[in-house]
Amino acid sequence: MEVRQLEAFVAVAEEGAFTRAADRLHVVQPAVSQAVRRLEEELGFALFQRTSRRVTLTGPGEAFLPQARAVLSRLERARRAAAELSVGRTGVVRLATTGGAWDVAQKLLAEHHAAHPSVDVELQPAGRAPKLQAILEGQLDAALVHSAPPTPGLSFTETSTEPWHVVASARHPLADAGSISLRALQADPLALVSGDPGGARRLREQLVDLCRAAGFEPTLGPTLATLEDALIEIGRSSAWTFLRAANARDVARVGVVELEVCDELPPARLWLAHRSEPAPAVRALAAVARRLRDAQAGGARNNK
Repeated sequence: MEVRQLEAFVAVAEEGAFTRAADRLHVVQPAVSQAVRRLEEELGFALFQRTSRRVTLTGPGEAFLPQARAVLSRLERARRAAAELSVGRTGVVRLATTGGAWDVAQKLLAEHHAAHPSVDVELQPAGRAPKLQAILEGQLDAALVHSAPPTPGLSFTETSTEPWHVVASARHPLADAGSISLRALQADPLALVSGDPGGARRLREQLVDLCRAAGFEPTLGPTLATLEDALIEIGRSSAWTFLRAANARDVARVGVVELEVCDELPPARLWLAHRSEPAPAVRALAAVARRLRDAQAGGARNNK
């Protein structure tokens, strides 16, 4: 049983003539006649009584008509659903966020929901596998990440930038020194914050590059699993670290202060990681991420 056979049968039943059914379906009349005849052969009974003047449904044809309409209706709904999925207007996106990205994640989800209210974005932890690996293995569709290492099969859409802040203990000898150069901290241990081994390695590379740009090789200190642990460790030792602006808020509550540095640091960046050939719903989320980044860049230019 083919869809075109059902379409021909319903058209003839509703139009009352093969010629009008052919016009409605934009085909020639013999094609409609052949489709109906083959459907009758498959079903094993006549659907129409044909005379030179009229075409009427048989009893079995009357009984079969609602079923044929139901099939075509469901098919049309499936086609519409597929069309919505193909352009990212419906679907599900499994998204993992990251520490220090709450504000950006909120904006991203709000903007995306406003543009695509029928897409369900499910916030999920990356699980045991690192987030990038989870995307490649199909456990996640996208993830907010603080670094974008070249990874076959993945693409990264920049979502936002923010300044780096330098923090140390309120009891650090340089806490009240005014503006300092980063090189003044080269003898003190640089602490890292990451609960993800792969993320810790990438974060270490970023922070070491910041130090090298300032003209020194940092002394690497401990890697802490959470921001709270890192701030406690920094508050009671000579360790220091870089924090993104969102993470640097209210650091004084644990005995940690921001140091004023004269070095011009490149910004911290946040990316949306996803497969290189993403599903339409993920592509739509990446487009929203791009718009957020463009709006932030435009706002920064206007504030200059």
